[in-house]
Amino acid sequence: MQKQQTLKNPLFRLVLSIFSSSLVCALTAITIALAIYMAFSSDNEQIDATEKFLSSIVGLILFMFTVYANAWRFGSRDLNLVKYNHLTYDSKRGLKAGLYAVIPFFVFITATLILSTTSTTISMNALLEASMMQYYFWFAIVKNQVIFYYAPLVIPPLVAWYGYLNGYKQIYLRDKIMLSNTKVPDTKRLKDKRFR
Repeated sequence: MQKQQTLKNPLFRLVLSIFSSSLVCALTAITIALAIYMAFSSDNEQIDATEKFLSSIVGLILFMFTVYANAWRFGSRDLNLVKYNHLTYDSKRGLKAGLYAVIPFFVFITATLILSTTSTTISMNALLEASMMQYYFWFAIVKNQVIFYYAPLVIPPLVAWYGYLNGYKQIYLRDKIMLSNTKVPDTKRLKDKRFR
């Protein structure tokens, strides 16, 4: 029991990893949007919606990949810690970390919605686009339907939970995708034919 208490909190590190991944991917999506805008600059002064849409899709794919990879790594590490009784197994650790990581974004969306109703100088869409650019395509679809602004906050907990479970069970998603259509030969039958 003493060893469990001396370890640093693994949940906090996973939460921090998911939160920082979200911020980095939002900045990456903004950078991609600016790069597309500069490469194909039109006469418009603002970035076109198509450029934002494409960059948000790339940012979301990058975000899901980094959250999954980090959660998988933590799940794989926890397998050894549980195996040697340094940590108790919690199958929902990835889900909990994802939920904790989206709390700041939940607060930010709520504050943005409140401020946009009380102040005319704050543009709700501009603030949401800047902070969560990887979800721009979603914000463009739901336009002013306030309850749906919270829907993208479901993605990080689910991806982290799936990644953590696969990491703990040592399931490699890359191998599943690459080997999904290949037929594995039956080695027992092959051995039997050789010895006849």
